Amino acid sequence: MGRPKGGKNKQYSFEYKLRIVNEYVNDHESYSTLVSKYRIVFSVIHRWVRIYLDKGEEGLKGIHQRKGNPYAALHTSRKLSEIERLRLELMKKD
Repeated sequence: MGRPKGGKNKQYSFEYKLRIVNEYVNDHESYSTLVSKYRIVFSVIHRWVRIYLDKGEEGLKGIHQRKGNPYAALHTSRKLSEIERLRLELMKKD
């Protein structure tokens, strides 16, 4: 199912990312093996490998995870009071 709307993305340490990338690059582990072993989706591991191959280890240090939309849960709520709706509009303008 994934995380709830507005939730935070999981953050991984540089060392953890590097270990997984090294298993792919140096140990020739397949993406499917790494996905099963570490329970991280293919697209995340693939992005780390691509960044590592383009920018080296320093590239992995500079990765900032995308932040979830803090207002997403409010958008999907069907029962917003007038005050909540106005508050949401004000927050969007800032």
